[in-house]
Amino acid sequence: MENSSRMIIGALVVSVALLAIVGSGTALVQDTGSPVVSDIDDDDTVSASNASLTEQEAIDIATAEINGTVDEVELDTDDQTPVYEVELITANRAEATVTIHANNGTVLETEIEDGDAGVERNVSLTKQEAIDIATAEVDGTVEEVELEVENSTPVYEVKLVATNSSEIEVSVHGDTGAILETTAEIERDDNEADDESVSASNVSLTEQEAIDIATTEANGTVGEVELEKENGTPVYEVTLVTTDGSDVDVSIHANDGVVLNIDDDAEDESDDDEGDDDAEGESDDDDDMEDESDDDDTEDESDDDERDDDAEDESDDDEGDDDTEDDE
Repeated sequence: MENSSRMIIGALVVSVALLAIVGSGTALVQDTGSPVVSDIDDDDTVSASNASLTEQEAIDIATAEINGTVDEVELDTDDQTPVYEVELITANRAEATVTIHANNGTVLETEIEDGDAGVERNVSLTKQEAIDIATAEVDGTVEEVELEVENSTPVYEVKLVATNSSEIEVSVHGDTGAILETTAEIERDDNEADDESVSASNVSLTEQEAIDIATTEANGTVGEVELEKENGTPVYEVTLVTTDGSDVDVSIHANDGVVLNIDDDAEDESDDDEGDDDAEGESDDDDDMEDESDDDDTEDESDDDERDDDAEDESDDDEGDDDTEDDE
């Protein structure tokens, strides 16, 4: 019995001694500054207690960067750097991910799906200010404005149509207003330049004024009004429906109100009918001429027959004379 107790006590002493040795070795490694090998991957989760930034602070930074609703927040490590990955859904249903340093709050990366198209981002410059900067750089009519993110930089892409119908794109920094790039595209052909829609804010005449001018030129009910460009000229196309159901298109200069053209479908149809009547008249004349020609041919044949009869009569007379001479 005593021997068994001594063996148990001896085993406990050995175990305690081994634990002491292992603990001393670990402390020694830590004291000497030698790296401790970790099985944690680079992109592994991190405890919030190990980050200076709270989750809410990370959300505030992300929503200040991108307008959207928070969908998910994760605290990870990226190349041994603690980062918050904040995923947001924008108003146009695009997904955005903002990567934020979990200690100092720096925005490390912003990713938007579909090539950053249609992203809504908080920027210092307004859309109108970007337009003013672009039109001061290039003389033309604004066609389209988009706010995009290029290499984490907010950029207004302002597309303009110059007076020679060429398209020019001006890239304006969304925060500083600096012009980053001006690109002139290939000149469009005349067909593309024609019938191009125009903004009402870029012309002097209002739609109602164009309607008033059109209704003084032609009687009818307004069916449609379009503001277009024809050969570089802004034009109101006012379509009126008359009482007989035909359409009258009145083209009016959108700046000075001059009536450029009136196209009446009823008159066009009338002209077509007159043309058909003329064609029928010519056809009748041709028939009359053919009838006269046939009559002439008949008369000629009758004359030929009479001449043949006369010739036969003369021949009979000659034969009669010959018979008389024989009798004598």
